[in-house]
Amino acid sequence: AMAPDLQTTFTASERFSLVGDEWALVRAGTHTVADYMTIAAGFGHEESSTVFEEVSARLAFIHDYLTTTATREPFERFLQQLVGPAFDALGFTPAPGEDDDQRALRADLISFLGGPANDLNIGPTAQATLERVLLGDAELDPTAADAVVHVAARHGDAGLWDRFLAASKAATSPSEQYRYLYALPTFENRTLIDRGLNFALTPELRSQDTPQFLSRFLSNAAARDRAWTFIKAHWTELEPKITISLGDVYFANSLGSFCDAASRDDITAFFRAHKLPAASRTLDQTLERINNCIAIKDKQTASLTRWMSTAGAGQPLK
Repeated sequence: AMAPDLQTTFTASERFSLVGDEWALVRAGTHTVADYMTIAAGFGHEESSTVFEEVSARLAFIHDYLTTTATREPFERFLQQLVGPAFDALGFTPAPGEDDDQRALRADLISFLGGPANDLNIGPTAQATLERVLLGDAELDPTAADAVVHVAARHGDAGLWDRFLAASKAATSPSEQYRYLYALPTFENRTLIDRGLNFALTPELRSQDTPQFLSRFLSNAAARDRAWTFIKAHWTELEPKITISLGDVYFANSLGSFCDAASRDDITAFFRAHKLPAASRTLDQTLERINNCIAIKDKQTASLTRWMSTAGAGQPLK
């Protein structure tokens, strides 16, 4: 009943609280993911970047872990329909007079459309923009820079991978360097995933950057299993780099992107044999997150499937 009037009835802080509380009820098993989706369907014209980040993070989780082979594409189309009008209203390029929140919202929308919504139109736009930037013919809006780079990388080819690596080496600031370096694990092409993983073994990647670099492969659903297999196979070479300056804590935390019993058991067995003393507590928390994810997936996947067959099959609520 509330969903169609969220934008007009509630303040931004109330909307933020509402979606946060609703997700907590889903996690507790009191409400279903269908309940959450019914409310989330009212956020298509959200104007607060803070609220949209809250909603989009949960929708990304639902996309990654609760959709099935049959429901994933319909769910992505639903997400495109949901936020497409808000993105069209803002546009890809900043306009004069925009405030910081509008710029932040644009960045969030670009990331969302290029990520869980899988909008195939936004990738080429991001790539074309970056071609001009890398040639020195344009500048990236600082607020949306990371979003544009990562969306372009997702479906990028070997040529773009090479240009990103070159751009990271030629960068004049740490933020620019890491923007391009940490985009390399975002590519979804299998050959480029392998190229990035092998790059982690070379002296070109500084040891202190290795934990974050590898962790980003684990955040990439297209690379996750491949990356974990690679890391285990090359643990002797990688361990000294991963354990620098508590990098193993960051790395152990990133393993929480897995959401299946086989991977959980494999991670447990591997680190029983290969200790991470500084990250033992983080590893325990990671395994708990995996267990929680498995529990939600087991309990809520069918609910999402039913919702997609009824309410989700139509247009998002206006």
